Parts: sequence; C-alpha cells; structure tokens
Amino acid sequence: MTAPRRVRTCLDTVAYALDLAVEQADTGHWRWVSVALITALQAACVAALSGYPSAEDEDVTVPGDPAQIASLQTLLRRVASTDYLSDPERLKGQGRAVADALELQAFRNQALHVPVDGSPASYAQVEALIPTAIVILRHLILDQPAFDPAPHAQTVSQIEHAIVRLSGGKR
Repeated sequence: MTAPRRVRTCLDTVAYALDLAVEQADTGHWRWVSVALITALQAACVAALSGYPSAEDEDVTVPGDPAQIASLQTLLRRVASTDYLSDPERLKGQGRAVADALELQAFRNQALHVPVDGSPASYAQVEALIPTAIVILRHLILDQPAFDPAPHAQTVSQIEHAIVRLSGGKR
C-alpha cells in the first residue's frame, strides 16, 4: 500500500474507532471503549509515520515481518523519535501519556482475553485514561499532523468532532 493511501485508510479507521468509542462510552461499555481507543491510537501513529514523502513500509511494520504492523509500544516510540518524525510533528514530552496509553492497552488486552470482573474500578480506569488518548490523538492528527490534512479535511473534521464529544464537549 502506498503511504498516501495508508494515511487515508488510517484516518478513516481513527474516525470510525472514535465514533465507536463515543457510542460505547455513552452506553457505559468501557471494554469496547478501550478496544476502540487502542485501534484509534495505532491507526493515528501509522498515519503520522506514513505522512512524510520519505515514509516507507518499514516505518510502521515489525522489523523482519513487513506483513505485520508494529505494536502500539513500538509505534509510540517511533512517533516520539527524531529518526522517524521531526519537530513539531514528533510526539515529545509525553512520557506519561505513552505509559497511560500502554496501561489502556493492557486493559484492552485483558478485556479481550480474560472476562472482565465488571467492577466499577476497572471501568473507572478506562474512563480516567480517555484524556490521555485524546492528547495523543489531538497531537498526531489535529495539532501537528505529519501528513497534509487538506486532502483529508472531511475525515479530520469528523475526528475532531468525535474527540470533542469523547472529551465531554471540551476542545
């Protein structure tokens, strides 16, 4: 897949995943909110890493396995690295946000593979991590995109609207 097509596909994925996260948050289905947010974060990272004209498939895949997208941890490390993105697009100074995103991913993994106990604490954990996901998504897609947002204006607007809804109407 070409890098511009990968950006388009990833932005569509982010928009869909955030719409799902909003819908599931409104109904209190925090397990699915975590699934949707991790999907959105991974797709946002891939879009950012695919935005430069010099972008290559290896920027977003597992080393030695070009058919597999890299893990969220690897993608977050890459979007923070000057080896992949320049300032201001690079995700810098967000160590706590990255740790929180990985905590959200751990909850998602548990929710998918182990029955969730349904305790309010586990749901509160996801709800508490939503702002962190929003910070990363805003940076990579809205505030400092590494891709040209003009051809994707409608999708980026949809993403912004979903982020506002997910953050309780705050911009």
